[in-house]
Amino acid sequence: IFGVPEGNLGEQGLRAWLPWIHPDDRERMRRAIEQALAHHEPLDEEFRIVRPDSQIRWLHARTLHVETGSDGRHVTVGAAADITGRRRAQDALLASARRYRTLFDAAHVGITITDLGGADIVYAGPGWTGHLAFVEPDAPEIPQDLEAFKQWGPGIVTLSPFTLAQNSLHG
Repeated sequence: IFGVPEGNLGEQGLRAWLPWIHPDDRERMRRAIEQALAHHEPLDEEFRIVRPDSQIRWLHARTLHVETGSDGRHVTVGAAADITGRRRAQDALLASARRYRTLFDAAHVGITITDLGGADIVYAGPGWTGHLAFVEPDAPEIPQDLEAFKQWGPGIVTLSPFTLAQNSLHG
């Protein structure tokens, strides 16, 4: 994982990882390693390393402490897994979500995201505010018969103060 010859990391323990840890993660990891070693606590961290070939990889390291080794010293055992693919997928998903949120927020037309059943609006961009009006369902101008309502089309209706307040919440 580290791209170094076998044995270069294990002999010195967790502190041997520090030179390979990405500079932006190094201080946080130094503190986490020192805390784990000083208090014989587990370590469970995600961090980046910079391999000798300049490749940046994400690792998830987990350790735990065994009371004593064969010579009576505390021993740390653990594993590090390369999670670079998972982190790249997470980063791509977050970037995509930011792009789509920007599109929704900038759109001058109504865009909505609904749940799979279509019953609930999960997100509606601000462009909807110019296209919606809340009216009283029993306003005299609205046809009460469903078939007549379907054919009704645009119209002017009576708005109450409650409806105006409700509409102002949306834009």
